[in-house]
Amino acid sequence: MIPTTTRTPAAPPASAPPTDHPAPPLATDHVLLERVLRPYKAHCKYLKSAEVGARSGADADADADAGADTGSGGDTGAGAGRLTAVCELAIPESCYIDDTGHLNAVEVNIGYNQMMYYAVALAVRERLLPAFASWTLQDYWRHQLPDILITRFSGSFRRPINARAFAGEFTLESARWRAPGGGEPLIVATTSYRYWDAEGGRCDGEATLAFVNAADTAPTAFTAPTAFTAPTGTAGPGAPGADHA
Repeated sequence: MIPTTTRTPAAPPASAPPTDHPAPPLATDHVLLERVLRPYKAHCKYLKSAEVGARSGADADADADAGADTGSGGDTGAGAGRLTAVCELAIPESCYIDDTGHLNAVEVNIGYNQMMYYAVALAVRERLLPAFASWTLQDYWRHQLPDILITRFSGSFRRPINARAFAGEFTLESARWRAPGGGEPLIVATTSYRYWDAEGGRCDGEATLAFVNAADTAPTAFTAPTAFTAPTGTAGPGAPGADHA
């Protein structure tokens, strides 16, 4: 591998929509970041910094309600919120393949996981999202690897991105407690992400998350479940299509 030197972009390209941070974002907590990335091998720690901002109140609730499923899925309507992390990432060399010359799909997914893990951990600690109001940071560590599932993941590569130094943004659009079919309560979160670099590279996509095995922290509105039935298309731990760090 031949190392290259490039500058890390400080802001999205001019064509990208602005990120809404009504309140000043929280600066990177490097101690927390180190703890979040502890499960990763040394050469797979791509996330270098993350500034996290949250929206609360009527605006966040309105955004979440606009996309909420109010059918028979057991949605209580509680737990709406919006969280955004603006991040710096770098991949000195691929952890699984020779240099491709650009950010590839596997690295997009790993980067997403790391941005998401850090943003949610910070949100739990700082009480930024109503859906996680009953969680402690110890609850988060217990659930981080086995119980945070990606049920849907999509992405579009607009222009190649230099993986040596690039920026990313993770947005949690909403997070709500649900009990599909009257089963075990879980948190369903809708999220989006995007990446860019200093040369105009662009990539973006969406993902849906399920936080399972969390009945002991569910709101009292939910009755005691018997078992969790995964939504169609959900991949369990270790199964093809499941995304775990």
